[in-house]
Amino acid sequence: MKYFQSISLCFKKQIEQFKLGYIQLLEVDNIQKSKVVSGVLIFFHAFFYLSILANTEFELFNQKLIPNILLCFQIFIVISISLFIASYFIQANRRSEFYFPIVCVGFYAGSLMMVGYIAGMMTILTGVFTIGSILAGLLLFERRIMFYSTLPCLIVLYVTSILTVMHVLPYAPLYLPYSMIVEETQSYFLLVNLFATTFIGTILVVLFNSFLDRWMDRERKQRHLMTIDPLTQILNRRGIATQLERIYTTNSNLDQPISISLIDIDFFKKINDQYGHDCGDQVLVHIAKLLRLNIRENDHLGRYGGEEFIVVFENTNLTTAQSILERCRKAIEQHELAYDGQIIRFTASFGLAHATLENSDQQRLILATDQALYRAKETGRNKICISD
Repeated sequence: MKYFQSISLCFKKQIEQFKLGYIQLLEVDNIQKSKVVSGVLIFFHAFFYLSILANTEFELFNQKLIPNILLCFQIFIVISISLFIASYFIQANRRSEFYFPIVCVGFYAGSLMMVGYIAGMMTILTGVFTIGSILAGLLLFERRIMFYSTLPCLIVLYVTSILTVMHVLPYAPLYLPYSMIVEETQSYFLLVNLFATTFIGTILVVLFNSFLDRWMDRERKQRHLMTIDPLTQILNRRGIATQLERIYTTNSNLDQPISISLIDIDFFKKINDQYGHDCGDQVLVHIAKLLRLNIRENDHLGRYGGEEFIVVFENTNLTTAQSILERCRKAIEQHELAYDGQIIRFTASFGLAHATLENSDQQRLILATDQALYRAKETGRNKICISD
């Protein structure tokens, strides 16, 4: 009993590791995903090549075609290795992340379908390669990439099947003629296999695509919730960090300006002590709304922690950022919150720092912003201080 429990526990751990690896794979760009596809393909073709090479004297193998088949696998391996190496040198951008996966996944699906033809179209191996390649690709890449990537697989499937029915190509050339199928029924069974594969494959892809849509929609909602502050419904610290990471890693123009502001509610502890924490929550919600109404649509607003807010001004000079913050400061100062029959007024202090992407990093810029905020609080509050 303990033996089976240990096996079950080990199996569960492997499943969890697989899930973690898959989630990590989803996070990388399409160039890295294509590298993994090429790496898997190298393994497959090397395995098939060595399996045939080690059993060349097998009595059912077609000895006349074995050299050509081995040469075919050698070409597949060389191309797979070339794509794998190329992935280290290709820069990730919109163009390369669209075309390079098409080449890698297209070659993956097409070459594995050729393996299916070599071993015989009416085998489990061919079915796995046909449906498995498409379903696996849909998990990793966008639909339009997979549309183009599956074309080589389908072309090989239909062309080789039709030419085999017409007796232009032999069935399962790895083996002796008609050792895997009866000559009289070859054409019939190939056509039935082709239509059945098309029908069942279409149903599976449609069902899987529907399931994938629901799953991805749920994932998008969960990721969105992970970056949103539940009280104020603006970005949380993680959401802001994601936006900053995107700004610093995806912009090719390093001269682009960036401004960051930290905002702290003045005497927020007194509000909590005097009116209660529910009132403090209402103040946070109202300030979040006021800030959102007075910044621009492309500015990033988040709750940085406690009573602190942060605004990231992407591609914005210092003068513009300061003008927007002054508008926010006045809106907060003039706002009146009606709570439990009382009118509550509050103000906020602002720290502002500015730099270009080339001359700064996230941590140093936020530290400079924090120091400016500290100076605003020390010198009277309800004001904007700019980092030196």
